[in-house]
Amino acid sequence: MTIGSPAEPIAPNAVKPASQAMSQNNDDKLPKLFYRIGEVARIVGVDPSVLRHWEQECRTVRPRRAKSGQRVYTKQDVKQLLEIRRLRYEEQLTMKGAIRRLQQVGIEPPPERAAGEPANPPEPGPDAAAPAVSREQLRQVLLDLRRRVVEVIAMLEDDST
Repeated sequence: MTIGSPAEPIAPNAVKPASQAMSQNNDDKLPKLFYRIGEVARIVGVDPSVLRHWEQECRTVRPRRAKSGQRVYTKQDVKQLLEIRRLRYEEQLTMKGAIRRLQQVGIEPPPERAAGEPANPPEPGPDAAAPAVSREQLRQVLLDLRRRVVEVIAMLEDDST
């Protein structure tokens, strides 16, 4: 039985380490422009389900779909998957650690911000460690603030007449 046949799962060490493949000219190793998921699984040395999981975790690995609906990977996708494999299996990083490393070298974009979240969140100030405020104290502060706003509005209305 050959490695990668449908009846036998692909072991991570069934192919030569990704670092060897990455250190050599990848154009020699990847002669085609596009690859199907089974081919990529054999090249990278992981099961296709692992590739699908990595796609969900990494925003840069986004294979196109053929008319048949099957994933079609570019050479660049394969190179990135080889690097992810190297980080995961050879450097023993978690998936989050591998993504952070890819972000550090500029392969993976930084995580997306939630709507309304500032681009650069403010550094915690000296009152960041302040004790929690009770609900009643917060209510009093807000009522005082409301009173002041009403006073400012009244002063502005008086000035305009």
